[in-house]
Amino acid sequence: MYSVAARCVEQVEELNVIKITRAGFFSGLIIAAAACTSEPEGLNTNMNKAIEARSLSGVLWQVEDIDGDGIIDGSNITLQVADDKGISGTTGCNRYFGAVAIEGRTFLADAIGSTRMACAPALMEQEQHFLQAIQAVRSYAISGDLLQLYDDGDALRLRLLAAEEN
Repeated sequence: MYSVAARCVEQVEELNVIKITRAGFFSGLIIAAAACTSEPEGLNTNMNKAIEARSLSGVLWQVEDIDGDGIIDGSNITLQVADDKGISGTTGCNRYFGAVAIEGRTFLADAIGSTRMACAPALMEQEQHFLQAIQAVRSYAISGDLLQLYDDGDALRLRLLAAEEN
């Protein structure tokens, strides 16, 4: 797999510039810049999907919204996707864990379990709302630091922001 940077270096090396004049330097710079702005040849959609799936892991995602209702201030609901296809995080009250299948834009959480500590009733209600939402998720979209999780009817169930990379 070629990275764009590696392709650019190869293209600059192919110019075999032995003697650089001002005009030659600027012409070569323009040619190299133009070559570096295009995508590498042969980059297919499956590779793009794999990159998107990897971008889910290694990030601590902070839940900002559940079903358009927001969340309780300071409740700290998180999601982490492990490389081994597991998910874990906090619900604002307890820790949860489970399995996840990710392929393309598909996101299927399964076998969700959690610890069973008692919390304030509002936090426990929000926890149940979150766990129901994450189990209903069927697809995802990432745009920068924003992760959106959708159900099978394409309704936005969870909106998360990248908090930090692990």
